[in-house]
Amino acid sequence: MKGYIKLIALLCLLILICFEGMAQRQTFTQYYLNLPAINAGFTGFEPFLDMKTAYRQRWNNFSEKNNSFYISAYGSLGSTSPTVFRNNALRVSNPSTYGRLARNKNLKRKHGLGGMVMSQTVGPFKSLETSANYAYHLPITGLTSLSFGTRISYNNYEIDFSVFDVREHPDVVYDELLEAGGKQQQFVGDFGIVLYTSRFFFGLSSSNLVASSFGSGRLLELPSDLSLEFLAGSQFELSPYVELYPGIRMRHSEIYGLSWEVNARLRYNKLIYLGAVYQNDVKASLLFGLTFDSRYNINYSYDYYLNDLREFSTGNHEFTLGIAIFNKYSTEPRLW
Repeated sequence: MKGYIKLIALLCLLILICFEGMAQRQTFTQYYLNLPAINAGFTGFEPFLDMKTAYRQRWNNFSEKNNSFYISAYGSLGSTSPTVFRNNALRVSNPSTYGRLARNKNLKRKHGLGGMVMSQTVGPFKSLETSANYAYHLPITGLTSLSFGTRISYNNYEIDFSVFDVREHPDVVYDELLEAGGKQQQFVGDFGIVLYTSRFFFGLSSSNLVASSFGSGRLLELPSDLSLEFLAGSQFELSPYVELYPGIRMRHSEIYGLSWEVNARLRYNKLIYLGAVYQNDVKASLLFGLTFDSRYNINYSYDYYLNDLREFSTGNHEFTLGIAIFNKYSTEPRLW
């Protein structure tokens, strides 16, 4: 009986957390594989159609569902990657021509388009987000570009209150929740800006900059959590076969204050990588990934909580699958 009461209390707490941070976007450990979902300025970052799908299982030591899923696709229009010329059958007598093409500003002007569908289930709580991204990439030097992006999303939140029982009938609050249907919808608009080269990037973006909620009345209508997020990453060639990719993510939220995490991945022969993530006072994660033919990738991460959530968690598992479409010349992905 005590275990049952504890479970119900936990579910209620989870529901309150979900609605309190209703406008907060779900977080995946392998966020570095899907940066346009965080910062719209990364839309069109890759010179091909980049498709990803991921599944995350959380807090899985009790029977209630707690998982997330997304599928995304982002591509670029109006640009020609210098890699195309190097990997094409066309050859030139002067190899320095490839470097000149890589610095050609006209080749680097492009538009990015894409979108994502993401869902989350936490017991009786469900959310569904559909978003669309646009970005414009403007070269500012031969090797450096600046991109400006925007994202518009529609979010639907729902709680099935019928799974709960009340001791006394009628219960005014419970009846009002049932009548309202436990649903809330939201339209959100955000921006993102990214400064990048072929070796590093710095990005700044918003979450819930413009938000409009409707549905379910006053009981579930809570203020949006406006936040700003900073991303940075860089690639280093340690040898002809070994690359290091460290990164940092910082977020300032009106509700939760400042949070941050650091990560690093070490890749061998552009085929396999191992890495780790540390999120301040929250969790530590192990990372693993494989890439095939510069087109397909499989990624896995395991989270271990460092705070009180360890009492309810046996570890989080996350899987991400990716495919590069229209990548005729086998261009190496920048985000891995």
